[in-house]
Amino acid sequence: MRDTNDRTNGICGIVYSTAVIFLGLFCALISCSRPEETQIFKVGKDVTAPVALEQPLPTYTEEARKARAEGIVVLQGIIRKNGSIDNLKVLKKLGYGLDESAMNTVASKWHFKPGLHNGAPVDVQADIEVFFKLY
Repeated sequence: MRDTNDRTNGICGIVYSTAVIFLGLFCALISCSRPEETQIFKVGKDVTAPVALEQPLPTYTEEARKARAEGIVVLQGIIRKNGSIDNLKVLKKLGYGLDESAMNTVASKWHFKPGLHNGAPVDVQADIEVFFKLY
């Protein structure tokens, strides 16, 4: 009887040790495969501002037309190295659905020449003014 217990304990020890090794390898693999967090720069000193290359006008909402609303919506976002923009938020609202119109248009239709840090493209946090004027 004692012989069976020793074998069982030995097998359990091997299984346990193997599981611990695999778990350790799995954790190491996950920590190595995490994407690097990119640094977000701000314009100034040795960082140049991104430049809008394509900036179609957002749609005026019917509510804004009726109210004859005009003004500026100020957005903030991160202009990426590839010229896209994300992480948009509204800093200055205009209302009448124009804030949402500005965000949707900038996010989906605007394209930028990225900002540069020492001559290399970088991700830059920028404020964007979107003008609404009735003609």
